[in-house]
Amino acid sequence: MSWKEANVTPIYKKGSRCSVSNYRQVSLTSVCCKLLEKLVRNVLLGHMIDNGILSEYQHGFVHGRSCTTQLLKVFDKWTEILDQGGAIDVVYLDFAKAFDTVPHIHLMNKLERYGVSGKLLEWIRQFLIGRKQRFGVAGSFSDWITVLSGVPQGSVLGPILFLCYINDMPDLITSMMYLYADDTKLFRRVDNDLDRRKLQKDLDQLSVWSQHEQLRFHVDKCKIMHIGGSRNPHATYTMESIHLQTTDEEKDLGVWIDSSLKPSNHVSHVVAKANQMLGLIRRTFTYMDCELMKQLFINVVRPHLEYGNVVWHPFLKQDTELIEGVLHRATRMVPGLAKLSYEERLQKMHLPSLA
Repeated sequence: MSWKEANVTPIYKKGSRCSVSNYRQVSLTSVCCKLLEKLVRNVLLGHMIDNGILSEYQHGFVHGRSCTTQLLKVFDKWTEILDQGGAIDVVYLDFAKAFDTVPHIHLMNKLERYGVSGKLLEWIRQFLIGRKQRFGVAGSFSDWITVLSGVPQGSVLGPILFLCYINDMPDLITSMMYLYADDTKLFRRVDNDLDRRKLQKDLDQLSVWSQHEQLRFHVDKCKIMHIGGSRNPHATYTMESIHLQTTDEEKDLGVWIDSSLKPSNHVSHVVAKANQMLGLIRRTFTYMDCELMKQLFINVVRPHLEYGNVVWHPFLKQDTELIEGVLHRATRMVPGLAKLSYEERLQKMHLPSLA
C-alpha cells in the first residue's frame, strides 16, 4: 500500500560526511496519509495534555513550547544555582538512532497504559506495521526493505509517538532533566561527593531503562560539562562502564553554550556564520541595490544572528559591536553607500540597527 511506503533521504547532521551515522534518515511519505496523520496526532496529543500525562519537561513538537522555552527554563535553573554559590554538572545525552529503534510492541503497550485504546490504538498499530522504505541518493534508489521497528522521521505522527515512548524518562531520576524530542540534558547541583553519587546513580538508572526499552544511548557521544569554575569538583562519570567525555562547549538546540555561560562564544560562532552568508551573497550577485540587499539580509543573514536571542542576549560591549559589525559590512556592500556614515546607510536602506 502506497500509504506505508517511504522514500528515505539522508540529511547530513554534523561530523564526518563519510560516516553513515552522521546522517538523519528522513522519510518522504504520502501527502494523503499525512493529512490523516494530522487528525490522529491532534487527538493523541490532546489526550496526553488534557489528562496531564505528557511530561512537563518535554518541549518538542508541543504547541506553546519550543527550543527557546526549554533553554530559558534550563538557564533559569542554572543561574539560580550559581547565584546561590553552587556548581552544576550537566550531562548531554545522545540516543543512538532513536526514532529508528523504537520497538512497536513496547510502544503499543505504553500507549495502552496512557489510556489509548479501541480503534485509535488499532489505527496506530496498522500505521506502524508492514511499512516499507527505500533509500534515494542523487536520483538512484535502493531496493524496497521492510521496516521492523521505529517511527518514521518526516511523518506527522511519528514524533508524537516517540514523545509518548520516552515520556516516563524524567520520572525515573532525582536530577533535573529537560528534553526536546530526543535531545536530552540531565543536570544537578554538585557541591559534594554525595551529589556526585546521586547523579551517577541517575545515569545508571537511565542505562538500565535504555536496555529495557531497547533504546540505547550512544555513550561515546554523551558528554559532561562542569559549570561553576573552581567551585565545581570536576568529577568523572560513567555509563555502561565507559567514562563520559568532558566538554567546555556544546551546541545546545542551536545555541552554543560553554562552561562560563557567557554569550561571547555563541556570538563568535553566529557572527562567523553570518559573515559567511554575506560572502556567499557577494560571490553570487553581480547587481546589488538597497532593496535587494535589505531583503537578502533580512531573510538570509539576520536569522543566524537572531535565533534564540532571548537566551543569549549579549551584555558585553565587545559582543554587541561584533554583532553590529555584520550589518556594517552588509550596508557597505551596496554600491554608492560605502562612503556614507553607518546611520545614513541604515536610513537609506530603511533598516534598524541590530541593537
